[in-house]
Amino acid sequence: MLATGESYKEACVRGQLKNTLSVFIFSLRNFLSASCKLNSKRSKAFLSAGRCFNSATSSVTACYRQVVGRLVTGRGIRESKVKLAQLCCTYVRSIECYQAVARTSGGCSEAQSMDVVGLIRAAFEDSINLLCGDYSEHTDRCDRFSFVTKSSTSGQKAYSFIMSAIQIVADL
Repeated sequence: MLATGESYKEACVRGQLKNTLSVFIFSLRNFLSASCKLNSKRSKAFLSAGRCFNSATSSVTACYRQVVGRLVTGRGIRESKVKLAQLCCTYVRSIECYQAVARTSGGCSEAQSMDVVGLIRAAFEDSINLLCGDYSEHTDRCDRFSFVTKSSTSGQKAYSFIMSAIQIVADL
């Protein structure tokens, strides 16, 4: 998976997208490396979070579908500033959604719900910080942002949130 991402980055993209993909691949490689070491704190958290999320599959799926829907819609937004806000605020809302699922699921402890969010952040936060600036969890910009719900790509199917995100960044 990472090798495919590296090949795609080198062959197909330039500029800001290439930088963002480099940071994402670097973060993901570090995340996977730490998560795959047997008996490490991260691997234990990863396994525990998996059990926690598996107990709430339908709610997790609802969060994922919301993310994909917003990203697919984001691909069809013409104005770059709004398109970027749609991407960044989708990430912020996804963190909130997954955290709420972990907290309200009967199979998740408070520590597991924090681990779930920590794992998502470990994989994505560096590239999101590079792209998003003021549209982050640490500001109120996403609280004030109204998601675009209809665009030229609304209703299209997307099988991968990452490819939709890449298309948004490529079009900025």
